[in-house]
Amino acid sequence: MGVEVETEQVPIYPETRAICDALGLDPWGLIASGSLLLSIPAEDVRAVLNALAAGGVEGSVIGRVTEAGSGVIRREAGRTSALPRPARDELTRVFER
Repeated sequence: MGVEVETEQVPIYPETRAICDALGLDPWGLIASGSLLLSIPAEDVRAVLNALAAGGVEGSVIGRVTEAGSGVIRREAGRTSALPRPARDELTRVFER
């Protein structure tokens, strides 16, 4: 299957953005420790988001599964492009300086 990600829907915390800006890092290249990515049927989305919220966990719909062979793409400002796949975590660059 393929995946289409709506970049504006992916929560990037202001603190993460500030640190990345200060260090010249791309937040899209960071590992997502503590994150959980779910693929669930559209009809179950509301119930899952409600259950997460009831447990004090933030949840967002960030994209959709697409047809096989369509790849992993991102949609941003009406344009689509391949979602980059960094060879390593962006944060490692800080320790290599």
